[in-house]
Amino acid sequence: MYATERCVKYLPSFIVGILLWVALINSFSLAGSYSPLLEFLMSADINEHSPKFLLLALHDTLIKLLVCFIFLYGYKKLFTKLPFNFHSALAVQLPTALMIISMTIQASEYSSFPNFSSYYGIVDVIAFIVSCTFVLFVYWLMASYSNTP
Repeated sequence: MYATERCVKYLPSFIVGILLWVALINSFSLAGSYSPLLEFLMSADINEHSPKFLLLALHDTLIKLLVCFIFLYGYKKLFTKLPFNFHSALAVQLPTALMIISMTIQASEYSSFPNFSSYYGIVDVIAFIVSCTFVLFVYWLMASYSNTP
């Protein structure tokens, strides 16, 4: 099999990854508008050393995992002729990881990253790690669940 045929085989998963990135942006804008967590954080007296930021990390992680699961499950069911393996999951993860790394590099020009001296810094690092690996984690969960008897 030629190398171009292999790359073309994973092109739909890369496009799904781009759509996943767009869906994540839109889901966080909706979550900011409709989530009671934002009202709670605005009403509470918090600063960067407040442990309430860990609740925000949990909230953001659950949103990312839910949207990712929907997209990976949809990819698996819609594209039954295409492979659903680690390489396709990596192709779905790639656009989001590249955008997150790019945004982090741009943001690190204005601040020190990573900053473990506050809860806000810890949440920032958790969000970075989750954003760069969440598709692979959900793929691993789906693959291990399908292999169980």
